[in-house]
Amino acid sequence: MKLEGLIAAVHTPMDDDYSVDYEIVARQAEHLVKGGVSGAFVTGTTGECHSLTTEERLDLFNAWGQTEIAAN
Repeated sequence: MKLEGLIAAVHTPMDDDYSVDYEIVARQAEHLVKGGVSGAFVTGTTGECHSLTTEERLDLFNAWGQTEIAAN
């Protein structure tokens, strides 16, 4: 796999109770694709990685994996 183009470090969307809002991921991905972004760096330094459980991180990866940006 060859990475090309802009890879955005995305934030993790959360509700008021700090639970991950997985439904927002598709909108985030759509916005990035419209802006010409090629990929997303999920749970990086801006992604709240250390405050998420392993299950939340895996669910977040799966949510991003089902988006248009993952198909590029």
